[in-house]
Amino acid sequence: MVKVKSQLEEQKRAVASLDAERSKLERQVEEIERAVQEYRSFDPDISREEMARLERVNSAVVSKMATAASTAQSIKMQLQEVKSKTVSLFHPFEYFKPEQKSARKQVAELQAGLEAVSSALRALAAERDETNALISKQAERLAAFSEFDESDQMTELERIKFNAEKISDAINCKKDVIAKIERKFGPLLNQLTHLIDEATSLRKAIAQAKGFEADLHDAANGSERRLIHQECEELFGTGSPSRVANEKAGKLRSVERNLTKLEDRIEREFAKHDRVVERILIDGSNLCYDNGVFIRFHALSHLTDELVKRFEVMVVFDASIRSRMKLDDDRITSVFDHRIKVKVLATKQTADELLLKIAEGKPGTYILSNDRFADFPEYEVVKANRILRFEIADQRIFVSDLDLEVPMASGNSRLGPALGGIGT
Repeated sequence: MVKVKSQLEEQKRAVASLDAERSKLERQVEEIERAVQEYRSFDPDISREEMARLERVNSAVVSKMATAASTAQSIKMQLQEVKSKTVSLFHPFEYFKPEQKSARKQVAELQAGLEAVSSALRALAAERDETNALISKQAERLAAFSEFDESDQMTELERIKFNAEKISDAINCKKDVIAKIERKFGPLLNQLTHLIDEATSLRKAIAQAKGFEADLHDAANGSERRLIHQECEELFGTGSPSRVANEKAGKLRSVERNLTKLEDRIEREFAKHDRVVERILIDGSNLCYDNGVFIRFHALSHLTDELVKRFEVMVVFDASIRSRMKLDDDRITSVFDHRIKVKVLATKQTADELLLKIAEGKPGTYILSNDRFADFPEYEVVKANRILRFEIADQRIFVSDLDLEVPMASGNSRLGPALGGIGT
């Protein structure tokens, strides 16, 4: 998979993960804010009064339950005594006597009374349980109120909000990265997907054509072969599987070449995009020439004006620049933006090795020069290819490694060719 696609997917997964973490923190914020609001609106005196009222209600209910229980017990005893005096239908002569009829009526009345008292007891028990639950709730709220530290909670709230903001910043940063990648590489990735799909389609067609060839080889007679040719023609517009396979294979080779080229291009572009450039060391003398013609600081002054907006910049000149420009070190330095460090070497010294030594071991430091540094292969900055190239053409300076294009205004007043062509 092309590296840029992997990073794009990785960034999107990171955004999703951070978004979930932020949502969790936002829920915590809501919970704390709700708790603080409840704390501020809670009146403990009112809660204690309500608790006392509920306890009085509960005491009255318990008292009623005791009375109802006593009444139920009395009815049970009466019921037991009356039932002991009644007889069943197995004693018909006794059963139909008036006193038996009266006893049975009394049993029914006692049973109805017992059921009514039992029902009242159940209702009282439910009321007692409900009242006890309300008392417990009031007790819990009072305990929570006494244990709640508003100052600590507000501190925790600010901490969580701060972390949520940091995560939001990280999300926005990653979204910016995603947007930049999609903006820069979107068209290339779309073309890559198109080529991959085309290659897949061609491979499928080749496999189908070869399948027809195998079927033709195994066909028992001319009738079966005609059917195979007909099916091939319906699918591909020609009845010759071998022709289809050859044509599709030729197209596939072309697509695969284009695919390889495009992947290489994307990888090169992404390598430029992915690099972290913090500081640029410029071979100043190198940028004073265009196709062997000495152009003074015409290109260099325009380029450094742009580079210093994005990077820390240092320009190093060979000692010969003094005689070429007929200027001393202070005058040379004054040509450039005050943020740019300028170093003019001592007599008979060259800038190449000093640039390499300054950049050595500093991954964010790059050298801008068209020199190849072939004499210094041992330096890490050369091995890591932290050398940026430039081109001067059509009154513009191009630094493709930085996606930078700087126009050079004609008639530059900062010691360009327009000042008499000194040294040309």
